[in-house]
Amino acid sequence: VALIDCNGISKGDVGTVVGPLRNPGEGADHAERVSVEFGDGKGRAYMHATSHIEHARLAGGFRKGDLVVALIDCNGISKGDVGTVVGPLRNPGEVADHAERVS
Repeated sequence: VALIDCNGISKGDVGTVVGPLRNPGEGADHAERVSVEFGDGKGRAYMHATSHIEHARLAGGFRKGDLVVALIDCNGISKGDVGTVVGPLRNPGEVADHAERVS
């Protein structure tokens, strides 16, 4: 999620980190920047990884990379098992409460 307005990107726009800078020699802080794709009409921007963007919040306020503990037994996962949030559901249409779930 963009934290700043910059070159057609607006604060709050959601993008996907696609890799490092293509020309890493550009700018003194090049090692701290990543290439972010913001989609049609917005395109790609080089954003400072710690001050220009942050992980998008997912269902329940979780963020990608958060550690979680299973509260129930389900599909081979046992109550108490520890996992890592990897993102939103891949196929949200499969369950009615998809807006309240993460993968």
